[in-house]
Amino acid sequence: MTGTIYGLTTDADDGVIRYIGHTTQKLGKRLALHKAQAKNNRRAVCLWVLERLAAGFSIRIIELMRNAMPSDEAVFISKYRSDGFDLLNETADGYGTHGRVLTPAMVAVFRAPSTDTQKAAVRAFNANRDYSSVSRKRAEKWADPEHKKMMGDRIRAGRAAAKARRIEQNARGKDVCE
Repeated sequence: MTGTIYGLTTDADDGVIRYIGHTTQKLGKRLALHKAQAKNNRRAVCLWVLERLAAGFSIRIIELMRNAMPSDEAVFISKYRSDGFDLLNETADGYGTHGRVLTPAMVAVFRAPSTDTQKAAVRAFNANRDYSSVSRKRAEKWADPEHKKMMGDRIRAGRAAAKARRIEQNARGKDVCE
């Protein structure tokens, strides 16, 4: 699936790219997601985003390449690192495995379009993971179809409310992607 390779930077970093990613979303939406993820995540890029926002700087997203494949992200990460950029990416391939060693079969599953067979392979992989007691309870809860349906309904209701707020803001002439 083609998308966009992007970089994150701030004025505090003199416009130097600190993170490279791939997205199929609009860049403004992806930037908003980075900001939202920063509040609940301890990854290096999230801590950097929080630090810069707290210091009063704005995070900027820069398009590096259009019509890019997900595998192009690894090429960009490698190139920027070899050029001396101090990137916050925690993995060289951009798949965000954060230290987990993936077999070639797992990488193929993540790279390929989603099918029922591949979804089953991912579920089987996750079923064999060593969960802490809290994570195990959460995994068991999400294995229940009724819980999945209830949470799906909540998520859809939240998205509908957010869409209504965006429509209202647009009607008032406010910029949605701040």
